[in-house]
Amino acid sequence: VTLQDQKHCSEIVRLFLNVRLVLVGTFLLAAVVLLMQLADVWLAVTPWKLQWVPYDAAPHAVYTLFLLAVMILWWPHADSRKLGYYDSVNQDETEAGKEACGVVPEQVGAKVDEF
Repeated sequence: VTLQDQKHCSEIVRLFLNVRLVLVGTFLLAAVVLLMQLADVWLAVTPWKLQWVPYDAAPHAVYTLFLLAVMILWWPHADSRKLGYYDSVNQDETEAGKEACGVVPEQVGAKVDEF
C-alpha cells in the first residue's frame, strides 16, 4: 500500500469517525429534549406562554444543529473528488498490493477468485 493510499484511507476513516460523533451527539441532544418534554408533561411547571420551547423550538434546534454539522463535515474542499470515487482494486495486483485501506479480502470472508 502506497503512502497516497494510506493518506486516502486515513481521510475516509477520519470522516467516518466525525460523522459517527455527530450522530451520537445528535442522539444525546434528542434524548435531553425528550426528557425535558416528559418532565414538562409530568410536572407541568412550564408556563403556558413558554410551552412552545420544549415542544416546538427544542426539536427544531436539534435538527438544525445536526444539519449544520453534516453540512460542515461534507463541505467541499480540494480533495473532495477523491472521496467520491476511489478505485481500491489495483489492476496489477501482487501479493503486496492485495490490501486496500488495511483490509485483506480474506479477512472479510470474500474469496478473490469467485469472480
